[in-house]
Amino acid sequence: MPRLLILLTLPPDVTEQYRARLSRLFPEITIDVVADKAKAESAIKAADMLLTFGQMLKNLKFDLKDAVNLKWIQALGTGLDGITDQPSLRPGVTVTSLHGVHGPPVSEAALASMFALSRDLPGFVRAQDEHTWKRWPAKLLHNKTVGILGIGVIAEALAPKCKAMGMTVVGITSSCTR
Repeated sequence: MPRLLILLTLPPDVTEQYRARLSRLFPEITIDVVADKAKAESAIKAADMLLTFGQMLKNLKFDLKDAVNLKWIQALGTGLDGITDQPSLRPGVTVTSLHGVHGPPVSEAALASMFALSRDLPGFVRAQDEHTWKRWPAKLLHNKTVGILGIGVIAEALAPKCKAMGMTVVGITSSCTR
């Protein structure tokens, strides 16, 4: 029976969501969930698969030297730092990431921040807390220029949203400007 090790130093209710969902989808897999280095060092010996953040491996100073059965590591982020730079990572281990998943949510968070700043949403909330009615002119994003540093997945999701709102979009990288 294949064995998955979920190594996450997150609150137990979060790690339980990962375990429960994966158990429902893949009942044939034995799933171990650990949050600390000592338990992970013991569990990695039997693991065929590892689900974690590379940064967690780095923070725990976790070494994959005992991962003799490991065939696949799924990083829960887009970056692979802390995984692919492990000296003891065996050449045959497949390493995958969630590259591309952050475009929609991060672009929406960026827009939310733009609205919060342009419309002074903190001021609205303070006025509401004070039970006062305040008026101030709205500052529109329309006809503004937005500079997006980097032209990766997030920028590709953010740029068309900004353009649809009438903004001029400038993409900036270390190699070129679009």
